[in-house]
Amino acid sequence: MKALSAILIVILLSGCAIPTVIKSQPEGATVYIDNTKMGKTPLTYSDTEILLSHKNVRLELDGYKSFNRIIKKDKLKIGPLVGACFAGIPGLWALGYDEEYNFELERGHFPTGRVKSAPTRSTSEDLPKTVSTQPVAQPVEKKSDSTVALQSTSSSSASMIVNVNKAKLRKKPSDKAGIVKTLKKGEEVQVIKQDQGWCLVELAGGETGWCQKGYLALRN
Repeated sequence: MKALSAILIVILLSGCAIPTVIKSQPEGATVYIDNTKMGKTPLTYSDTEILLSHKNVRLELDGYKSFNRIIKKDKLKIGPLVGACFAGIPGLWALGYDEEYNFELERGHFPTGRVKSAPTRSTSEDLPKTVSTQPVAQPVEKKSDSTVALQSTSSSSASMIVNVNKAKLRKKPSDKAGIVKTLKKGEEVQVIKQDQGWCLVELAGGETGWCQKGYLALRN
């Protein structure tokens, strides 16, 4: 009788670790049980947990969504149950996992922690922008010969003639200033300098005064 009890106890204890096989479609997925890496599918797994205990199974495979499932020890196992009855030991291991789990993986995402980024294409916005240090050429306003000549005489004298019938020679560069003399058309003057649209000129007799720049022109 003692020998029989011993045999039943052995059967009971061996039933505590009845294995289950975890498979996947496709095969080769990495198996994590309670976040512990156990290997790749197909994987034979067993433990000595008591009845109704459960484990979190996670499968990961490149190109497929991460798969999670809970497996429980809730399937009746005849061997451990019979052994527990004959040996008078509570049947804490009379329930076990399914003999086999076959999980089908779904395409679409990379596993958690192993996300692969697609290569990016460079655009003109991504390229570094080069700032030119060269001065920007400004449009040049074309001016009349008389204007160029007058501007060039700001600090030096130049010979000009009156191009209107009458031009007032004034004491100051202002229309309200006193009149020195009235110049006639074609009369030659020597431009000494310019000031805001006025020219300081000298006449042949040595007289000086201010004449509006628009009344003067180069001699043909």
